[in-house]
Amino acid sequence: KALDQEQAGVVGRCEREILWAVRSLGGSGGSYKRERKVALNRIVSEIYSPPRVASAAKLLPSLKIIPGASMDITVNQENGEPWDFDILENRQKAREEFEEQEPVLLIGSAVCTAFSALQALNEQRRDPEVVKREWVRAMVHLRFVCELYQMQLDNGWYFLHEHPGGATSWKQGCVQDIWSHPDVERIINHQCQFGQRHEGEPVMKPTGWMSNSPHILAQLNRRCGGTRGICSATGTPHRHATGKVARDAAVYPFLLCKAILVGLRK
Repeated sequence: KALDQEQAGVVGRCEREILWAVRSLGGSGGSYKRERKVALNRIVSEIYSPPRVASAAKLLPSLKIIPGASMDITVNQENGEPWDFDILENRQKAREEFEEQEPVLLIGSAVCTAFSALQALNEQRRDPEVVKREWVRAMVHLRFVCELYQMQLDNGWYFLHEHPGGATSWKQGCVQDIWSHPDVERIINHQCQFGQRHEGEPVMKPTGWMSNSPHILAQLNRRCGGTRGICSATGTPHRHATGKVARDAAVYPFLLCKAILVGLRK
């Protein structure tokens, strides 16, 4: 369903050749189709993110997880336009694509700037109208991603939500509604334990994760045991996650992506 007509034709021809080969070797074409259907239910997709976990899935074929769509303002659609979720049409289109693709895991991380504690301290010195517009925009994105999580829950699939551990977004009604589901839990980890670095130095970055997958949360549930600002993973001081360091730390390190995929496979 995700292919255009030409691609579908190529896949159809390949499938017929595979079925012919399976039957020629005494195998069951029906069993092959059932196994393929199971494999296609192992799709991992991302929203508000370029390919990160999906890219890691390509590098870890032994986990047998298929990389799905990764939608973000930095990623273009088929028409060449970016996935700008300020636009209602793009939000509707993304929802329809995920409904059709049915990823077993949807990973999301909506815009978090308006929910940061540091931003809240600076609000009194900023134009109230600008602050209000930024808040309204941020809530549109947060509600949208929570709608997608609810869709995953309703369909019996998994979701994984990421936001900074101290973000005020965790207190918003749409997030609380998802969190109140009996299968949903939240943990906070430290990304330095997964190789988060800036110029070779560890970045702790306390990060909140909410999911209905206990196996994924178990893989992510690692905290730094160091004291006095020293990282337990490297034995060197942490870099503070502010400014450019914080922006760079928005990119998940490979070991963190691998932990998510291993949890999903379990």
